Amino acid sequence: MKKLVDAFKEFMRNVPQPVFVAIAKDTDGEVGGLTVSSFTSISLEPLLVMVAIDRNARSFIHFKYAVGWTVSLLGENQSLISGTFANPKIPMEERLSRVKLADSPNLAVPYIRDAVAFMECEPYDSFEAGDHFIFLGKVIHAEILTDAKPLIYYRKHYTTIKD
Repeated sequence: MKKLVDAFKEFMRNVPQPVFVAIAKDTDGEVGGLTVSSFTSISLEPLLVMVAIDRNARSFIHFKYAVGWTVSLLGENQSLISGTFANPKIPMEERLSRVKLADSPNLAVPYIRDAVAFMECEPYDSFEAGDHFIFLGKVIHAEILTDAKPLIYYRKHYTTIKD
């Protein structure tokens, strides 16, 4: 089984992934966020997206009990933000204080203000998937913030797309 797991990881390292920061606000008004690459569109009717989060992640509980969440697409010069939100040793308050945040227009969930784009979502459904949970969100707002190129994670390094 170890060989299969290693082959799986190697395969996934060869899939270029856009880098996102997902932030949720829970029913107590507490906020948690993390760097994610497991994010994709699911449906146009209704407008649905999904994010997969490890159940051991510090921010998991905020997504499990979310009133809403945002996903910010990071730009090519935002690898430090990605690293900050990916580092479990950095306390949540410090993560949030290191970036410029704004509140989403409908649910007042923070997003990265100078990201390439962001989406605001209402929780739609969630379910267990191995060691992760998949959270489906109904998109209630989407906005392009800049024309910067996206940050891409590929073979354990950050890069971007070429024109």
